[in-house]
Amino acid sequence: MADRLLGVETEYAISSTQGLEAADHRVIVRHLLDLAHTTLRNLQDGSSSGLFMENAARLYLDCGMHLEYSTPECANPWDAVRYVEAGHQTMLNLIQKMTRERTPEIQSACYRVNVDYSGTGATWGCHESYLHRMHPAALPPDLIPFLVSRMVFAGAGGFDPFSAGLKFTLSPRAAHIERAISSDSTSERGIFHAKNEPLCAGYNRLHVLCGESLCSQLAMFVKFGATCLVVALAEAGVAPGGAVQLDSPLAALRTVAADLTLKRPLKVKDPSRRMTAFEIQRHYLAMAESHSRESFMPLWAPEVCK
Repeated sequence: MADRLLGVETEYAISSTQGLEAADHRVIVRHLLDLAHTTLRNLQDGSSSGLFMENAARLYLDCGMHLEYSTPECANPWDAVRYVEAGHQTMLNLIQKMTRERTPEIQSACYRVNVDYSGTGATWGCHESYLHRMHPAALPPDLIPFLVSRMVFAGAGGFDPFSAGLKFTLSPRAAHIERAISSDSTSERGIFHAKNEPLCAGYNRLHVLCGESLCSQLAMFVKFGATCLVVALAEAGVAPGGAVQLDSPLAALRTVAADLTLKRPLKVKDPSRRMTAFEIQRHYLAMAESHSRESFMPLWAPEVCK
């Protein structure tokens, strides 16, 4: 059976106050990173102020002056969830230690919040990466319908950050997605980014940008596991998205995010058909179940399907 390597990057929002005033964000973030260097077993990453921790995860200062935690490469969705949770605990420990020992007069909080509701228009990503051998141009037909519709179980829930009033949404981050595929991960965000870098010979990297930090470990497990299976199906030439091509992926993303009933039909390429996000997900599930014992699927495929 084939292993599927994946990893997760979580961007954290840090908020600090000193009395009634906001504390200097840059100073606080630097304090946290310095504390990580001095209190955690680590190796400097050699290219920035970041570090590799003893669990092989990486903590670093990302563009936009926020801290980001990247899991090590994981071979199954259980480990991916474990390492994501380890990152949350690491950040909590650093915040508490900094408040006690370095800046007791400053109150700091760390959030995996996805979007900013104060009006700045900021968003914090929870990006997933999946290793594959496909040509990047072959990914969209199989991946986009799945990523758009998986919101029914992988959306964080919350409010539309650009609505004038309180408008609930299955995915607050969906409002920040501007195109189907992006050439960059920090501007004109796409549903995913074909982030091809010469990091592993013979492989390519699928970089999913539309995901969100979740509180539910079960939702995380299904999100990582199901996406791995769809990548495996696509790589094997099964073409799991062939029958569910969306007429307009970005419009479909907005429709699914706003649909609290989960029943609104989406336009697919076949003008005689319309499908809900649930129906699209059930299509992918049926494809995964019918191939779950194939040699190109990981050993844990049946459990993810279940």
